[in-house]
Amino acid sequence: MRRVMTRLALLAALGLLVAGANFGCAPKAQAPAVKPACAYCLTPPAPGTPSGPAKAGATVNRLCPINGAPFNPNDVPDVLVRYYKGMKVGFCCGGHPEMWDKLSDAEKDAKLAVAMGK
Repeated sequence: MRRVMTRLALLAALGLLVAGANFGCAPKAQAPAVKPACAYCLTPPAPGTPSGPAKAGATVNRLCPINGAPFNPNDVPDVLVRYYKGMKVGFCCGGHPEMWDKLSDAEKDAKLAVAMGK
């Protein structure tokens, strides 16, 4: 009888092992992959960045004033918009609005002229 019980216990343990039983260990949570916002600068969007389109109107530029990458001026998230001299300026990806903020007005004027195709 002891031999039968031992064999049954071994078979049950082997069955659990083969079936991939986890014995109470929680699966490791994988960090979500952060995709770059644009292929040009590879700057990922900031955590918690809303991805919806801007509320009112298109941006005055179709090219990013920081790196010249094209984007849809009608579908720019609010977090990728800055207002400059009454104009709504859009950027292609995270990190660029902050770079814009650090520029002087003369640098902004020059970059925006290129981004607007002037």
